[in-house]
Order: sequence, then structure tokens, then C-alpha cells
Amino acid sequence: MSLVLVGIGWAFSFNGGTFMLNAINSEYKLRLQGLNAISIFGVNLLASSSVGFVLANGGWKVLNLISFGFIVIFLSIIFGLKKI
Repeated sequence: MSLVLVGIGWAFSFNGGTFMLNAINSEYKLRLQGLNAISIFGVNLLASSSVGFVLANGGWKVLNLISFGFIVIFLSIIFGLKKI
């Protein structure tokens, strides 16, 4: 189930970012799309590669704490931007 949710989240982030970049009318549009693709694939690669290391050294408890930390960080950023 978690892999399905990860896949859905990845698809939304990649497709959402691509659609938003398509709305830009700039000479740098193609470079921005390339940077978007590289950044999403890079973060995906880093997360996929680090999961095995974290599970081998810390277990599921540490992995869930790290995930919860990222959720808290992103929610605080989202709610912080809504106040501005």
C-alpha cells in the first residue's frame, strides 16, 4: 500500500510541476522543465537509496520518525506561506 501511495505522490509532483511549467512563457522554459525533471528524479533517487541504509541501521521506527519530520516541515512551510 505504501508503494502505491509513493507512486501516486511522485506522479502528482512530476505531472503537477510539468503542467505548471508549461504555463510559463519564457525563453528558459525548456531549461526549467529539465531542471524540474532532474530535481524530482534526484530526490526520488536519494530517497530510494537511503531507505535501505536507514532500515538496516535504525529500523522502521527511525524511518517513520524521519518521514514524520519531513511531513511536519512541509506542513509548516505550507501553512506559513498561506499566512503571507
